[in-house]
Amino acid sequence: MSKKILSFFLVVSFIAACSFSASAAEKRVQLNVPGCSSWNSSSRIGSILKKNDGIKKYENRAHDLLVITFDDEETSLDQIISELRKGRFMIVGEPVYLK
Repeated sequence: MSKKILSFFLVVSFIAACSFSASAAEKRVQLNVPGCSSWNSSSRIGSILKKNDGIKKYENRAHDLLVITFDDEETSLDQIISELRKGRFMIVGEPVYLK
């Protein structure tokens, strides 16, 4: 009986560890980028972000907000911000990590 219980807990622990590690790498961050909502800026931002393999998704929102979903094992927030700045976009304030 105790072997069955031990086996059950090992399997549950393994599944929990695998699901945690698979989702732990994906981050979602909101940046305040003045002017990012305009059509011209939106296409420029798209071309900058598409070059980075770690970026999974991005979305321009109203009020100059840019939401980026990225894999932090493939890229970093500092690298993303650096690329946006090279493209002459200004980041205002601190990044906000979203759930």
